[in-house]
Formats: sequence, structure tokens, C-alpha cells
Amino acid sequence: MPLWVKMVNVPMEAWSVDGISAMGSSLGTPIVMDNMTAHMCQHGVGRLDYARVLVEFDAAKKLKESISIQYTDKEQNVKGTKEVKVEYDWKPMVEDEGDLCRDKNGKSLSMEENIVKEDEDVDIFIIWQKQEEMVDMFVNNKRIPTDEELETWARYMCEWYKGKWEAKWKSKCPIVGRYKWLND
Repeated sequence: MPLWVKMVNVPMEAWSVDGISAMGSSLGTPIVMDNMTAHMCQHGVGRLDYARVLVEFDAAKKLKESISIQYTDKEQNVKGTKEVKVEYDWKPMVEDEGDLCRDKNGKSLSMEENIVKEDEDVDIFIIWQKQEEMVDMFVNNKRIPTDEELETWARYMCEWYKGKWEAKWKSKCPIVGRYKWLND
């Protein structure tokens, strides 16, 4: 289940694509950052009060309220800890043990709240734009996605990455052959 999260009080040293991605990974599978968060990570200027990321969550697990960042020395002894508060734009209805509330047929009790009505606007183009911006960040930073990251990407994202990589770096795309839809 994808949810937008705000990570509040992010330490300065964590304001990077890798830092924000690592914090998002502690919650679930990060999908995309919003434009301001991505801009802050790339250029070091922008909104500092929070980072906003779309994260895919396991519906069977309880949502975290904070992320603990531990600072360790070379021997892995903890030298300090910082807490990053996690806020959600929307939370599903949950039982005490963290499972989504479901009826005897397995349907969410709050499903009627989750169903998009015919007259509601769902702008999938905004989601696609954010996914393309994320792929562009990977290419522009010459970052090769991990196998775990590739598993979360839609086919068009991989094709977008391949086209952008080969155009920008004038070399064979490094994910060709690693992803089920991209072959030589």
C-alpha cells in the first residue's frame, strides 16, 4: 500500500538521495521523493523542515511513528542517536496488532473510503512525472539501481532509465540484462 510520508527533523548529514532513501527503506520501499525533497538532496537548498517520500508499505505491518538514526564509531559502538518523526498524509484503519481491519471476507472495513469515486480526479500523470523525475535523478547522478530497487520499478521506468542513460552517458545501460524486460 503506497503512502506519502513526511520525515520531520531530518539531520543535515542525511539530506542526500542515499540518506533519504535509507530512511524511507526503514519504513518500506521508497518509490519517489517529492520535487522539493529531490531538489534539496541535489542542490542543498530548499525546504529543510521535512522530507516527503512516497513509500510502499506492507499492509500487515504497523506504521512507524519515528526513525532512529544511530551514529557509530569504527567498532560499531553507538555514539549518539537522532530521532526523525514520521507523519502520514493518510493512515489506514488498523487493529492493535497492526493488521488492516478486515471483514470475514477479507475486505477492508474502510474500503468505501479508499475507493476512488467516478467524479474524483486521480492524477496518475503526477505520479508518473514523479517517477520519471526519480529515474532522471538516478541517471544524472550516474547511479545504478539495486536489484531491490528495480523490483519496485514499473516497466516504463526501466525503459525510461535505459533511454536516458544511453543518451546522456553514450554507453550501454547498466541494467540491461538485469531486468526481465530489458535485454540486448
